[in-house]
Amino acid sequence: MAVNEYVELDILKPSTTLVDLTKNFQGRVGDSRAFCKLWIKANGLPYDLTKDSRSVGFAGKDPVGDLYRAVGWADTDQPGDNAQAGRVTYYFPGGMFKHGGDWDKDSTYFYVQDSKGTVSTVNVWLHVLPNMVEMGVNTTPYQSDMEKAVADVQAKADEVKAQLSSLLNGSAFTGMTSQLKATQDTIDAYNALINSKQVPTTDQMQAYVNSFFNAETSIADLNTLVTPGKVYYVANTSASNNPNGKTGFMSVKGTSSSLVQIFVDGEATEFIRSRFDNTWTAWRQTTQWN
Repeated sequence: MAVNEYVELDILKPSTTLVDLTKNFQGRVGDSRAFCKLWIKANGLPYDLTKDSRSVGFAGKDPVGDLYRAVGWADTDQPGDNAQAGRVTYYFPGGMFKHGGDWDKDSTYFYVQDSKGTVSTVNVWLHVLPNMVEMGVNTTPYQSDMEKAVADVQAKADEVKAQLSSLLNGSAFTGMTSQLKATQDTIDAYNALINSKQVPTTDQMQAYVNSFFNAETSIADLNTLVTPGKVYYVANTSASNNPNGKTGFMSVKGTSSSLVQIFVDGEATEFIRSRFDNTWTAWRQTTQWN
């Protein structure tokens, strides 16, 4: 449940300050992309979030003691939002609110960080309402969107194969087939990961979150971000070869000669492309929102 009033978070208040979110926001078990509107201030004045790579994050401990770090994202996509004035809308991902009750007040907080690290934290009181209808809502957290993305990539690969088989011949088609096989191997690897890990464990989810914490910030051409196993935070919306002109996280898979880039922006929209023999494919959007 969310309302359109902003919750004021002053990063220069004493560390003992606890901000009550319940008057403006209460999540519910099973919520998907629930949001809370935040107004970040410093000593009572609006805090400019457009400077020095500033961003807003969330961390906390839910009613059963599960820890969450760097989950969700801040955006300026709703009326009244203005990053320069410190007003943002903070989104919580689907599958995060698994249990009703109060989150631990000593371990639940929003934070502001810049290029040098964490600027400040503000503890908050977060309450999640029970969902008496969808009792099995947390049986497959963080899973359905990934499955849809893989299925969409598979369909795109099949489509490309059909088109190329009618256009190419001889050695040219043979070379392209080997490239497509490498793409198919990558897709199969994603399928194997999903099939063997139907529901992430706490340790697996923590490792996944930590990978984003350790992302390297970059404003460079995405064609130059090709280190396999590396995760980048693309901070420049006008960077060359950005798939949709937005900031986001990009991971690199494969080898130095044959690799895949996967880009996810702040709205959880995912794109994928590959490079073989120094030739890039076009970006393809894989996310399909219901």
